[in-house]
Amino acid sequence: SKSVPHIKTYCRISPCNTEMSWFLLTSANLSKAAWGKKLKSDRSYSISLYEVGVLFLPQFLTGCDTFSINHKQHDGRSPPFPMPFDLPLSPYSSTDQPWRMDVF
Repeated sequence: SKSVPHIKTYCRISPCNTEMSWFLLTSANLSKAAWGKKLKSDRSYSISLYEVGVLFLPQFLTGCDTFSINHKQHDGRSPPFPMPFDLPLSPYSSTDQPWRMDVF
């Protein structure tokens, strides 16, 4: 199938775009409905939606503190993490248009 999955990607990338501390691939939005909210009691949370995700931590996968993400200047300690987008990120320009698909 050529369907694009409905996923979100969150990660912590170094300012020089060569290392990454963690990478989260998930269906969860950054909202109270997705992550829950604390109720008046300190022991209870209210969760409106159930989401799933995978958290990649370099300490468990490579034994290092960070993932290498620079394919050109790879240090050889472990394979570079396969990023689903190019770095550095490009800001939107004033001429960019949002993607949409006309169904009807």
